[in-house]
Amino acid sequence: MKRIRVGIIGQGRSGRNIHRYLIDTHKDLHEMFELVGVADPIAERRQFPDAISVSPDFKEYDNYKDMLKDKSIDLIINSTRSMDHVPVSIEAMEAGFNVLCEKPLCISHGEIDAILRAEERSSAYLGVCLQNRYNPANRFAKEYLEDKKVSAAVAETWPGCIVSPYLMVQCSDSRHYGRISDKVYRFSAMDLTAQERRSIRGNNE
Repeated sequence: MKRIRVGIIGQGRSGRNIHRYLIDTHKDLHEMFELVGVADPIAERRQFPDAISVSPDFKEYDNYKDMLKDKSIDLIINSTRSMDHVPVSIEAMEAGFNVLCEKPLCISHGEIDAILRAEERSSAYLGVCLQNRYNPANRFAKEYLEDKKVSAAVAETWPGCIVSPYLMVQCSDSRHYGRISDKVYRFSAMDLTAQERRSIRGNNE
């Protein structure tokens, strides 16, 4: 079976420590995907000594635009900063690459329309890394909120408030909601120590 040739843009937390780590260290994934390039302006981030093996075609790029010149790549993983997800994904699709974009896909409603139009115009496919929606804890949270009890209880204090069925360790991704509202409150279902709570990033800590 031909391996899917992958290029990863961005070698921060998700690009290097999740996507690259999984492709380069898990045997099953390594047999399905061939990492042929990574792009990041910081040279140290592009280093990864723990790979099972390195593709003979592997290249490092300090500018992702140079990676997009390699038409042998089958899939671009966009692990750039959240604010760059839309423009970089659109640029990659316009260049003919299938794209898997890290979350959040967009940080405004207008960007959603723009990126979906770009996918329609291109011959490429766009995917979004939203694997957490299938986690048992998240599925439970969604079902729990759908019975309206939590929404009704919150509405008693904050009428008109939107209750979003989203659950993750430390609720740290609530920082993305802060872009559309200055009143974001987090209800953590986790039993955290004071030290762990101090490590939480985002709004209303």
